[in-house]
Amino acid sequence: MADVTKVFPSGGRHQILPVLVLLLMWTPAAAPAQDKPAPAKKSGVKAGSAENPGKDPLFFMGFKNEARIRTEPSKPEKEDTIENDFRPKIGLNLKAGPHLFGLVYNPRLITPFSGDKGNPPRDYVLTNRGEAKIRLRPVNTFRIELKQQVDVGARDFKNPAPALDPDELAAPGGEDEESAAGAAEEGGGEELGEDGVSGDDTPPDDLAADPAVDALPEIDTVLILDAITKAKLELEPSKNNKLSLMLEFARRGGMGSLPDGTDSNNLVPLVLSPAARLEGLFMFTKMHGLRAGAQAGLNTVDYGSGLDEGEEEIEGFGGPSSWVTRADASYVLKPFAKNTIELGGGASLYSTPPKAFDEEDEVLENQTLFIPVALALWKGQAGPSKHHVKYKLQGNLLPFFNRVAGDVLPRLSGALELKYLTPIGLFLKGAASLAADLGDGQDLGGETSNGYLEPKGHQRMLSGGVGYEYQRWFSIELGMRQLYRRPRQKGDKEPRINERLNFFTVLTFNWDVAR
Repeated sequence: MADVTKVFPSGGRHQILPVLVLLLMWTPAAAPAQDKPAPAKKSGVKAGSAENPGKDPLFFMGFKNEARIRTEPSKPEKEDTIENDFRPKIGLNLKAGPHLFGLVYNPRLITPFSGDKGNPPRDYVLTNRGEAKIRLRPVNTFRIELKQQVDVGARDFKNPAPALDPDELAAPGGEDEESAAGAAEEGGGEELGEDGVSGDDTPPDDLAADPAVDALPEIDTVLILDAITKAKLELEPSKNNKLSLMLEFARRGGMGSLPDGTDSNNLVPLVLSPAARLEGLFMFTKMHGLRAGAQAGLNTVDYGSGLDEGEEEIEGFGGPSSWVTRADASYVLKPFAKNTIELGGGASLYSTPPKAFDEEDEVLENQTLFIPVALALWKGQAGPSKHHVKYKLQGNLLPFFNRVAGDVLPRLSGALELKYLTPIGLFLKGAASLAADLGDGQDLGGETSNGYLEPKGHQRMLSGGVGYEYQRWFSIELGMRQLYRRPRQKGDKEPRINERLNFFTVLTFNWDVAR
């Protein structure tokens, strides 16, 4: 070992300590401890299911196929129907930072194999469906969403709709529970138009796309165009507070003329429905908050043109119009993770065509009516993502628009949905819904009572299924669905009861070709 006195010849061993101190003072300070870099986000997929796949892949495709047997207990003379409902999809999402442009083509092909196919028999029913969307985020706290949906398809008819009771043409489906209050955002954001404000009476998927279609015998082919334009502007100043403006314009009904010159709107009325909703969500704490909103909508129905006694065309039969306004507020409670409860109420003022005519068939003026509004929702999940129970319980008292008859009435509805998923991918599903049309005090003629908020016609749905799903890519389900509808009685005429029982097999496949 080297002698330190030779290294420092001018001093002795007593100078070693000061030198060591100087060396320690000169040594650079150690770099401050740094947090471990956050693991890179997986470029894969959000956890999802075959029914609700992950969002915004670059290029994707898939399909949903439902084979079903339909029987109608209320019409024993009608032959059971076996048909296949095939819905392929292909889409593209282009992203530039927080902005997105997307296109989806999702046609629907229904092929009947047996049963009453109409006269003449139809080999298939094809509806072309497409959607374009744009999502812009100029700043972190502001988002703009634009969406255009278009459905175009030819359907067969025999007799003009005005010859039948419009109430009996209304779809037995009522509101679309998948997108009713609570489906848009966690906490129960409501998609515009699901309570009839914008004129959307959406039947279940296994019923006809338009309520007039399935009720009429078939002979004439009518081109039907449904187009819905939506815009949403959302301001999010903080994580749990949002202010949204939703705008919508819907066009539904026939388009063009038949080969014999008949206006297609004689068969399928044209409905135009602009609507708007302003809504705010304010969470005071992580558990407690308030949702408040106001909305308004206009509905105009056009039955097209016709011929007078001299076979001269009469332009613009026209049709009824109505408007609906509503204001509501709900208390929002998030008692634990993945659970939201909302309870609220409000008021609705609406103008509706009369439900009865005088002896000379002179159309009476619209009546302006008031009803209270009630909203209740509990949705959530118990258990981890791979082994859980999902549930949704919902009840509403809201104004409902019948897009065939063109009038508005109060409707009290409730729905329950349950799904149990096991760790190996097996699942059980069940759903039930009940909707009752209520009276609004108008005179319906004859001995028919129509007291204020008195129960009138009703409809119910029960369904259940068992199946298997592999993550979000694939699922298969076996199940049954019962639909029952008793329309409201008008005058002395007995309503026509509709009942259907479906047994079905659903196969779903999703493939993200590129992310």
